[in-house]
Amino acid sequence: MEAPEKIYVNFPFGERHPERGPMVTKQGLNAEDIEYTRTDVFIEKACKFLQEKVLEDYPGVVWEGITEDFKNYMKGE
Repeated sequence: MEAPEKIYVNFPFGERHPERGPMVTKQGLNAEDIEYTRTDVFIEKACKFLQEKVLEDYPGVVWEGITEDFKNYMKGE
């Protein structure tokens, strides 16, 4: 089973039912939910943006290795 790109920690009961804890779901239920994104998905999307948008807008700049450097930096390596 593959992990979803995002999960949400929902607080659907609030003060009305303090004995009930938060739920974790694949979709947000309300504005107070906390969204968590998988780190690898975030890094891949950022690299895709760098490759498609930034590289396209700055054709004269040598970008070789930048996305790999970025991945390593984001992973703390």
